[in-house]
Amino acid sequence: MFELNATELLNYFRGQWRLQREVSDQPAMMGIAEFTDNAVHKYQLDYLEKLSWPGPSGQAIHAQRAYTYRRTDSGLTIDFADGVSAGELFLAFDFTRAHELISHHLCIADHYDGHFVFHSADRFELSFQVVGPHKDYQITTLFDR
Repeated sequence: MFELNATELLNYFRGQWRLQREVSDQPAMMGIAEFTDNAVHKYQLDYLEKLSWPGPSGQAIHAQRAYTYRRTDSGLTIDFADGVSAGELFLAFDFTRAHELISHHLCIADHYDGHFVFHSADRFELSFQVVGPHKDYQITTLFDR
């Protein structure tokens, strides 16, 4: 595993990544993600992902989402940067070991467990297990450059 500490996170993420996302019982999604310096805050990166996947009729479906990654003393927080939730906290991650970050978030009655694993300087994985009365799915995204 590739070891990092909280002060190295933003440098690690900065730049463009290819991504592949698997969501329970859905077609695989492919796309790109880019982390860029925030124009106002030194310890933040702006994140934008653009994805596509095959729709039921075979035509590609496209989507994008934006987040703000903010470094903390013990890890990082991810805030929504677009849509109706813009500016609100999505998840907060703390280092449990030098190669992974762990998060748990309760959204009304649904539990979100997030997990970053840093495999190398050019590969990391972000996964979520979402369980509750309204949601039950797994999301795994592999980032490569």
